[in-house]
Amino acid sequence: MYKKSKIAGITFGDRQKYSAAIHSCERRGEKVYLSLRREKKNKYDASAICVIAHCPSRNLHFTLGYVPHDEAIQLAPLMDSGKKPFVLKHDFGYAKKTFSCKFTYSI
Repeated sequence: MYKKSKIAGITFGDRQKYSAAIHSCERRGEKVYLSLRREKKNKYDASAICVIAHCPSRNLHFTLGYVPHDEAIQLAPLMDSGKKPFVLKHDFGYAKKTFSCKFTYSI
């Protein structure tokens, strides 16, 4: 199953600063990848799945936001049963001084 999505909550707290740092890695040609991690103990959403950006060359690992809730309620049970989603590609956008990020994942 392939699914296109976008990161929810990417404008919360310091996540724009983290997005800028990760985007900077990409602009410099450094490897950047996203991973999904289940957050079973999230007090706001029992189906929460966070999106983490990694730039290994700088040892940067930031939570940029979450899989949108309507998708997470379908994906969470699969992850809980042992399935591991893989982010195939991502695309950072920047408009009106705000970063966004779309991604495609497979499970």
